[in-house]
Amino acid sequence: MSNADRRNILTTTFVLHRLSTWIKTMRLQTALVTSITLIAGYITVSPLTLRSTAVLTITGLFFHIFAFTLNEVEDLEYDSEIDNGSYHPIAEGEVDSELARFIAWSAYLVSVAVPIIAGYKKEVAGLIIVAGIPTYFYNRYSKMHWWSNGYVSVWASLMVFAGAMSAGTPNILTVGVALILSMQAFVQSVQGGLKDITGHENSFCKLMGVRLMSAKEYMNENMELNLSESIMDVEDVDVLVYTKKFLASVYTMKITQVVVLILISYQYLDLSIWYMRAFLLVYFIGVVVFFTSLSILTVYIYDRERIKRAASIHEITSIVLLGLTLATLDPHGGVFVAIAPILWYLIVNVSVHSSTLAPDV
Repeated sequence: MSNADRRNILTTTFVLHRLSTWIKTMRLQTALVTSITLIAGYITVSPLTLRSTAVLTITGLFFHIFAFTLNEVEDLEYDSEIDNGSYHPIAEGEVDSELARFIAWSAYLVSVAVPIIAGYKKEVAGLIIVAGIPTYFYNRYSKMHWWSNGYVSVWASLMVFAGAMSAGTPNILTVGVALILSMQAFVQSVQGGLKDITGHENSFCKLMGVRLMSAKEYMNENMELNLSESIMDVEDVDVLVYTKKFLASVYTMKITQVVVLILISYQYLDLSIWYMRAFLLVYFIGVVVFFTSLSILTVYIYDRERIKRAASIHEITSIVLLGLTLATLDPHGGVFVAIAPILWYLIVNVSVHSSTLAPDV
């Protein structure tokens, strides 16, 4: 092998490593989930077109880069101190924080400019500008304010309305989808609090009384629980203890979410057609899987990787259920919502992360 070939290989390896590092910094594996908030809002007013799909996907992608890159910048000090096996390029010193901040705010400006360039009415850009406010507050104060999950909920709702404005005038369906996605965003943030419960973050989970205990201590207080002997013998195993108010708050939001989804679907189902009956069966299975994946999330033996995998599975089932619901309004748009973000998530994780369902974050 010649020296030129070696240099080319080294250059390619370096470029791929830097690209992978920036993809992880921007959390691009969930970028299409952000775009889906806009697209779902659009579908509540009008069927998707190729043009609207492209514009809203790009807008959501750049807003995602803004939100998640800024999150890494603002969490620099926290991520530098916590040692839980997660990978944060900025905290590791592999990405310059000021460059990342510049890219984040530049992406925000692009996300505002895209709908303007596309000729959408100014209210769309206005809502995206406003959505940046709760996004900034979440990134700045998420480790200090237990109510910071609410910032994410507001941001998700504003994006849904921005998507609806892109198609025309928001309606009652827009309100329903905004409610669904705001609750979904809230619970996803709660899941993030669970996986990072070992840190000093002032999270909603801790407010609701969720805490870690050693397995032996937990067994002493809860002798009726039959944990395996292998677990009892391990000194460093921690158990997650959930309170009734925590479980009640999470399940109330998720039940409300499913009820609203069903109400939307019910309005547009014609059960006299045979394939609608088949659709109803698939929808019922989706609801069952939705709640099963939620129950899996509340693990008792603390395992950060397992929580991440469970959170991924639940988010995937949530997206599928949303897509099925939107398919009653726009079949092609609903299929896109159900499939595109999941494929993107899996492909990015396989490409740059160590696990398909548990990215290195």
